Amino acid sequence: MQGKWICTIIAMQSLVEFAMSVYRILLRLLVLVNLLAFATIALPSPTTAASSRTIRSWYFQSMTQEERMHLQIHLILTSDYDGVIDGDIGNRSIRSILRYQKALGANPTGMLTDKQLVQLKYDANTVFDRLNIQNHYDARAGFGLFLPLAYLDEYQDTRRGTRFYSLLHDLEVETIRIDRPKRSLKQVYDRMVSLSGRQVTYSTFHGNWFVVTGVEQSRKFYSRFYTNGLDQRGFSVAYEHQLDQIMSPVVILMSNAFSPYSSRNDNVRSAPKQARALEDRRQSPSQAVPSQEKEGPSSGTGFFVSDDGYIATNAHVVKGCSRLDVEGWGTPQIIEVDETNDLAVLQVKKGDRQFHSLKLNISGAKLGEDILALGYPLRGLLSENSSDLSVTTGVVSTLAGLQGDRRYLTISAPVQPGNSGGPLVNRSGEVVGIVSAKLNALRMMILTGDVPQNVNFAVKSQLLAGHLLIAGLSQSDYESTGAEKFNETAELVSSLKSSIVAISCTP
Repeated sequence: MQGKWICTIIAMQSLVEFAMSVYRILLRLLVLVNLLAFATIALPSPTTAASSRTIRSWYFQSMTQEERMHLQIHLILTSDYDGVIDGDIGNRSIRSILRYQKALGANPTGMLTDKQLVQLKYDANTVFDRLNIQNHYDARAGFGLFLPLAYLDEYQDTRRGTRFYSLLHDLEVETIRIDRPKRSLKQVYDRMVSLSGRQVTYSTFHGNWFVVTGVEQSRKFYSRFYTNGLDQRGFSVAYEHQLDQIMSPVVILMSNAFSPYSSRNDNVRSAPKQARALEDRRQSPSQAVPSQEKEGPSSGTGFFVSDDGYIATNAHVVKGCSRLDVEGWGTPQIIEVDETNDLAVLQVKKGDRQFHSLKLNISGAKLGEDILALGYPLRGLLSENSSDLSVTTGVVSTLAGLQGDRRYLTISAPVQPGNSGGPLVNRSGEVVGIVSAKLNALRMMILTGDVPQNVNFAVKSQLLAGHLLIAGLSQSDYESTGAEKFNETAELVSSLKSSIVAISCTP
């Protein structure tokens, strides 16, 4: 009996040892499988989907921190990333990469191929160049700031910094430096958050810096300020909603790069080309500005913009004239002249003559939109009857002029001397611009070796609308409330003819 128990115990011990041996083997196999799996995913192929941890690991092994930061900058410029530029490829960065890959029509793996990286860099650089983004050092504020110079036409010194703005006033950037501030940074923050008329959508305060963003009237705004205990430095951006798609990534880039007390500002200060970028733009001669010197009689075009006899034309049409004559209306009174934007407003006595005033499309022209240019060019040469109206058709080629000048439209409709001051209208007969200049073909041929074809310019209707307000007109006088499109060009021209006048100038 005792022998049976002994045999049973020995058998059980053997079974336990066998089970332990199997367990150890299985455990080793499990460890081996895990090691093999890790080896497989450590550097995964960018052709297959992977987890966020895997994607993050892949970027950290295949890119330096500087390269990862450049990747984030590129994704900001393509409007795919709205986070911090820190080189940390976290979930937000990965989501932006997936978004970009989907936009390319590629498999959204989260890991960019070499070809996709090249495409991303190209797309970002295209935006950077198109907006002419430069790191501009503002000596008054004491720091550098990235600015989209293609959209900022002018600047003026303020008591505490500099205000940069577009001539359409749809974008403003202000730099601010407050020496020996009377209010603490927290008090400044509280005031900016509580300003009446503002809808704050995001705000954060972190002791020595703060951010406030939101909407004020029809504009979005973004403000960021710092303090070092001695002064306060910051910037604010405000822009109309229609610029949101353009300005949102720019503001993210501006905010990320903003470091008002950094030694990096010394590098910007030493770059005079960047520091004087706006001033250079102001002083650079345009290849499309009409000559202001009149050696003999000249002519131009104008058009009625109100029922009180107000006429819009170009400043260069009326400048340097000892005598002006609006054909059929006599000598006009010069109400307002803006040489900077090449605009002028005249007024004639109405009398008993009938005329039709044109209405402005305040929204402006659309890219590729059909347009008509009407005027009295080359009087006596193009027609035996000097009172014959000339009409040319074309499209809006670009929504800016030379060097990205956003005051102008570039149009393909042919224009000649004498067209200046004439209306540029859409198919509804609404004014979307005022013909101002044509490209100097001879000068461009000398500069580029090529003769440009049908590259002409018109001042935008939004700018003209602002000028009419300054001249004393009310918005209801000239603003279009909507009009139906004309199917026939002849019918459209017939409806406009009484609105357009020829202007003669005797120096």
